[in-house]
Formats: sequence, structure tokens, C-alpha cells
Amino acid sequence: MKMEMNRRSFLKGSFVMGTGAAVAGLMGCSQPNTSSTATTEDQASETNQSTAAPQDIAETIDTEILVIGAGCGGLACAVQGALNGSKVLLIEKGDTTGGNANVSEGMFVLNSDRQKELGIELSESEILNHEMEFAQFRVDGLLWRDFVENSVENYEWCKEQGVEFSGLVNEYGGLYKTMHWFKDGLGSAGYVPQMTARCEELGVDIRCSTPAYKLLQDDSGTVVGAYAKNADGKDIQINAKATVIATGGWGCNEDLIKKMGFDTTDWMQCGLDNHDGDGYKMAMEIGAKDMLPWTSQLALNYIPALPRQSFTHPYNGIGGISSGLNPVIWVNEEGKRFANECVWKKCIMYQALPGREQKEHYTIFDSAIWHTLTAEVEGADKELEDALEKNSPESIWSADSIEGLAKATGLDAEALQETVDEYNAWCDAGVGDQVFGKAAEDMAPISTPPYYIARTRLNFVTNFGGIAGSLCRSCHCSQAHHCY
Repeated sequence: MKMEMNRRSFLKGSFVMGTGAAVAGLMGCSQPNTSSTATTEDQASETNQSTAAPQDIAETIDTEILVIGAGCGGLACAVQGALNGSKVLLIEKGDTTGGNANVSEGMFVLNSDRQKELGIELSESEILNHEMEFAQFRVDGLLWRDFVENSVENYEWCKEQGVEFSGLVNEYGGLYKTMHWFKDGLGSAGYVPQMTARCEELGVDIRCSTPAYKLLQDDSGTVVGAYAKNADGKDIQINAKATVIATGGWGCNEDLIKKMGFDTTDWMQCGLDNHDGDGYKMAMEIGAKDMLPWTSQLALNYIPALPRQSFTHPYNGIGGISSGLNPVIWVNEEGKRFANECVWKKCIMYQALPGREQKEHYTIFDSAIWHTLTAEVEGADKELEDALEKNSPESIWSADSIEGLAKATGLDAEALQETVDEYNAWCDAGVGDQVFGKAAEDMAPISTPPYYIARTRLNFVTNFGGIAGSLCRSCHCSQAHHCY
């Protein structure tokens, strides 16, 4: 028997058909990478450490569907389950619903009525092929096809549940005008309150401050619920016919970030502070297929000694001085450039990825670049002066020459000077970067002292994926670790 895996049949297939299966995948506004890979023995041994079952159960709850995580995907799943007539329990680690959905700006839709009103016509095959090529064909093409083909139905379904959109449709920094923005540009205004209210209207039992920590299995290995802590910190057992992991990413789990190859020295975490990878760890413990090496990350650059109050800080946030959004240059521990700094033209969240392969990642700029960036930022010069004086943690230096920058950081002075001279020559000739292809309009000479060099560190936002999933096109996948 085959199933059409749209939102409605997805939930029907997981419990009305009586499989007793756990839906072992991360559900969210963006699709996870779902291609096959093997984990190393070290990773497996670290990740699959068994969590002991509790001895003292304060409460036992019986439900038909357990949804772990009340973010974008979890709220949608809970609503659809209730619409299908099932008893749904939605538990959330945080003290409110929404999670990352509160800061999500909108959703992907292809060929909606709004796009037609705006004269936007796009090809499904063009977008599907672009996305697969962009992901190096590591993704499940059938999963992405389902995502693309059902995007209009998902969009209309959301509106039926009360989700509000602003009417703005654009490229969101990408190539295609598929981004449909929520009301006021945030899920906290257009999605989360509406979907939470819809859950309540439909009788979904929502319990916040209730983190799950271990999946419950029967003797055959089938997932039949989970153990969690209630708001009082006591252990509870939840028995369920279907269990959905919708816990989001692991943006504040330093160990998992290190596994992805990032240097976490002086790193900063700017996503939700409870994204520890609970769902990923629970799934790994029962033998789910590990897709961690294939996940996508949203990661920024920042300079630790400069002010760093927020994700959107005017010169040390998403578009800050080290982001590549400005005509700076990046060099490694040998004083050599290693990438086109304008990776933001592909995706603003790519900025931290090129430096991952280097032992050190430095950003070089001059006073002209600094003043252009901070022209409308009150007190920026004083903050830079204070950062240079305190330099804590040690990560920024200034000098009146490139040789002075090299001396301050211990870089090879000749190599660094050669790098800057070559770059400046391209700027002066207006020919653009002759090595990494940076466009001339994105370049400016490093020629106005004082000069600055900053050790660039990781500002991690979140990730997508980690657990293998599938459309479950066959209804015979009765065990979580077979549901790839």
C-alpha cells in the first residue's frame, strides 16, 4: 500500500493506520538534509549513550499522538492531528510555545495566488533542480519534490488555521521570489499565536516546561511514547500510538558544533538557549540513522572584543564588519586570503563556513571601511577605541601599517603585505578579484590608516537536520530506526 504524503495524510498514515510508528525526523519550516551517510565509531559511542529509565513516575499519560516540541512543525502537527480527530499531547521544553518559529520570518511557497497577483511565475522543476544542485545532490529528491509540490496546499492550510501573512513576497536574499512573509515579518506575530490558539480551540493538551529526554520502546523496539520532566521537575511517562520529534536544532550544544568541524574558542551562541539537540540525542540512543555530518548550519562571524549585544548588532552582527558584507578581506594563519569574502551573496548565513577549514580566520579593514559601515552608529568610534584598549578576549589590533598588523598578531609580515598589495592592485585596476572571483564593485583598497585586523570567531545560530527521515511511502515502517 502506498500513501500520498501531504500534511493531512502524513498524520493519518502515522497513527490511524495503526502502525504504532514514531515519526523519526525533525519537522520544521525548512527541510532537513536526508541523504545517507555513516557515522564514525567515536561519534556513535558518544551519541548513543543510554539514558536510564526513571524509577519514580509521578504521572502516566495516555494519548494517541505525542508531539515533542511546540515550534513551527510541532504546532502544525498538533493542529492536524486534532483535526483528524485524534487525542494530541504537545509538550515543549521552553516556558512558551513557538521556539525558533517566533523569529522565523515566513515560509516557502511556489505558485501561490499571491505570487500570481504579483506576476511571479516559477517552474517547479527549475527550483527543485536548483535546490538539489545547490545541496550537492545530498538530499532526498522525493522528499524535496513533495515539499515543493505541496507548498501551496501547506500555505493555504496555514491560512485556514488563522496564520497571517503580510502580503510581501520576495527572494529573501536568494534567487527566486518564493518567500511569503508573516504578518509584521515575524512568526511571533503571524504564526505562533494563531497556531497556539488553534491548538487550544481543537482541544490539544499543551504542556510547556516539559522536556522529553528518552523515547519509550516496547519489547519489539517500536517507539510507544517518551519519558519527560513536568514543570515541577518530576518524571512522567507518556504512552502514545505515534510520537513526533519536532525539537528543532542543536545551536547551543558545543559538542555537536565541534563535531561539525567548527572551532568554538570564544564562540557565541545567538539562537535559542535551550536548543541542546534533545530530539537528536533521543533518536540516536534508539538507533536512528545519524545525518549529523550532512546537516546545514546557520552561522555568522563576529569579533569577540567588540560589543555583541544581539544578532542584529549594526557592526558586529549578521551584517557586521567581519561578515564579508563590507569590502574587507579575510586571511588565515599564513596571512593568505582563502575565499571570496562575499559569500553572503549566496547566503548571508554562509559567512562562517569558509573559515572553518583554516587554523585562524582574520578580518582586515581600514578606517575608511570602518567609517562607511558605522557612519550612522552613534558612539561606534568610542566603542572601537575601548575594544582596542581592553581587547578582551584578545581579538582586535590596529596599526599604521600592514607590517604593524603582522607584528601585533604574529603573522608573517612579508606574506601579509603581499596579500594586501595584490588585493589593492586589483582594486586600483578595477578588474576584480583574479583568484576567488570577488566582483570589483564589492572591493575597496585597504589603504587608509589606521589599519585593523581582528581574529574572527563563530557566532552560531542553528542547524537543520541531524536525523534521517523519509516520506514513509510504505506503511510498513513500524519501528523508528527503520523509518529512514
